[in-house]
Formats: sequence, structure tokens, C-alpha cells
Amino acid sequence: MTENPKPLALKFAYGKDLMRDLRKEAKIYDERLEPVQGSAVPNFFGLYKTKIPVKDRFVRIVGCLLLEYCGESVGLFEYLEVPTRALLLKKLRDIHLCGIMHGDFAERNVVMQGDDIRIIDFHHASRHKCGVKMEVAESRRIPKTSDFGCVDLWIHCYDMYIWRSTYLLLC
Repeated sequence: MTENPKPLALKFAYGKDLMRDLRKEAKIYDERLEPVQGSAVPNFFGLYKTKIPVKDRFVRIVGCLLLEYCGESVGLFEYLEVPTRALLLKKLRDIHLCGIMHGDFAERNVVMQGDDIRIIDFHHASRHKCGVKMEVAESRRIPKTSDFGCVDLWIHCYDMYIWRSTYLLLC
């Protein structure tokens, strides 16, 4: 028996549409996000499903995504220190470099435990060929979107005030 069992997060779904979303999310964790499991996203331990009889006539499929527990919601991004926001955006960049655009990057999909921050909930995600050319880092200068290379990441960096310029550069 393991001396220090790790807590798990369970994400349940039932019904055809929600099960489709859960299968999609499991596939993304398994096939695309494996390189960043344990750093940018939780470790993924599998998708489990079963059939449950309902009122002797129906069978309901119930699925459970098994993930590493990585803490609670971060609350509002604006209350995070700038270095923490920069770290979060670096993790989002790592996800992009795995060929995935999150599709619903928001406070409710970011969890934190101590200094460790992770991105969760990939059922809105899509494939993405990221062309980012720069590191995500605090700066006094806002780069042009064309110099940065990925419009989606640029918008998130801008919205989270990683670049603290007093003027706006129109691209």
C-alpha cells in the first residue's frame, strides 16, 4: 500500500452529450497533454464508465474522469501577483505548444495549491498550431501581435496585464 496516497479529483458526467464532452476531454489529456501532465495540467489517470439502470426501463451511462487533485480555484486573476500570472501564462503557452487551445480559459478553470498552479477543464479545447515566437514574461513593452506570434496567447497576456506599458501599440 502507498504510504502517501495522493488526493484525486473526479469529474462525473451522465447522458449522451455530457459523455461526449468527457470522452473528448479524456482524449485530449491522453493524446495531446501528456507532456505537460504534472506541470501545466493535472496528471490524468483515465476515463471510467458504467451503465446504471433507471426505473427498470432505461440505462444511463455514467462516466468519471480521474485526475490528480491540484487545489481550489484561484479566484480572480487580477488578485494574483504578476509573477504568478506570468507563470500561469507560461503554462498556457506550454499547452499551446502541445497543439491545444483551451477554449474556455477563465478563473474557474485554473486551480492552485500552495505555489503550484494548473489549468483544468478541456472539453471546449480544440487543436491549435501555435506560432508563438516569444517567451511569456513581464515587460514594460507590449509586443506587436505579429512579433509575438499567437493572437490567442497575446490576448490573454494583455488581459492579464503581463505587459505594463502606459500606452497601447496598435498592430
